[in-house]
Amino acid sequence: MTVIRWPIQFSHNFLYIACTLVEAIAFTQVQEPLLWYLFNAVFALVALILFIVDSRMIAQQQVRITELRSRIMSDQRMNIWLLMPAFILYPLVVALLILAWPNVFLAQRMHVVFGIIQFLALLAYLIYVLRFFSLLARLMIPTDRAELGEERSSERSTK
Repeated sequence: MTVIRWPIQFSHNFLYIACTLVEAIAFTQVQEPLLWYLFNAVFALVALILFIVDSRMIAQQQVRITELRSRIMSDQRMNIWLLMPAFILYPLVVALLILAWPNVFLAQRMHVVFGIIQFLALLAYLIYVLRFFSLLARLMIPTDRAELGEERSSERSTK
């Protein structure tokens, strides 16, 4: 989950732009499996740094709903300690395999199997993220209604 507040923090926005740039470069290398996997590893590394920076930003915020904050921080920790390291290591291992045995992985097109595995892993991550955001939305709705009620009652009392 992204955290955008005013004033805008340079490191946070810079890392988002860097992620986008590295991912765009990776997509230009889709015909070169070695470079594709290396740029995917770099992308995951930048994303890991972004998760760390975002965690610090979330920790600094005054989140009134402790369950919401707890869920967000739990997700951040999982991304920092499990998912992003896996997304860094996987393409690096594949790149090393391609370097070590190019005849097997390039000439015989076995690198496509790794691409399918990568696609399935990212699809699973997308499903996880959609479910996670759905959960967060359910946690935020009652708060938004309560805040709306508080705003209306304070408006009535000032009139």
